[in-house]
Amino acid sequence: MQSITKTLPRALILDYGNVLSLPQPPEIVTAMAVRVGVSVEAFTAAYWEHRRGYDAGTYPADEYWRRVLGSLGRAPERAEERGLPGWLAERDAASWMCYRDEVWTLAREARGRDARTAMLTNMSREIADRIRAHRPLDAWFDAVIVSAEVGLVKPDERIYALCLARLDAAPPQALFVDDRPENVAAAARLGMRTVYFAGTDPVADLRAALRR
Repeated sequence: MQSITKTLPRALILDYGNVLSLPQPPEIVTAMAVRVGVSVEAFTAAYWEHRRGYDAGTYPADEYWRRVLGSLGRAPERAEERGLPGWLAERDAASWMCYRDEVWTLAREARGRDARTAMLTNMSREIADRIRAHRPLDAWFDAVIVSAEVGLVKPDERIYALCLARLDAAPPQALFVDDRPENVAAAARLGMRTVYFAGTDPVADLRAALRR
């Protein structure tokens, strides 16, 4: 793998979902939809409809899945008797734990060259706990900002400011990487350099941005 040159930003800030992780495996999403008894399209719409509040820490996993099932016309009380919310929570966590190891390596390389690194993610407490149990995040990151733990969700500019403060970096010193355009736009408004992590080879685009 090509190494990062010495012209690194002072701070490298990475999103988790679809950046440090691979996209959710379609087979897991399909399995959840089949278990609920709805189409993948309907399940996905309900899944994201209530995700912001879950990622903000407004309600825990059980309440999140009750809301999702309610939007799909399923009786949450009956679903709970069958253990469906717990089953869905397990599959959901597994779907976000397929790591994109190339990006983790870039974070470690950047840190080895004296850049400060952060993971800044919209994520529930439950999934964050799973990831921490699986990987010692402080081996890669100087700061880990999880939306549910701080009560702020991207693209709220306050969560970016919190991350920069923990890294002791000014916006122009930071390179922010995210797969959602609204999150990238918010970082750019604050004066950060940005990489929109999308397209045919987003890892190559990130490497190029780190060299520039």
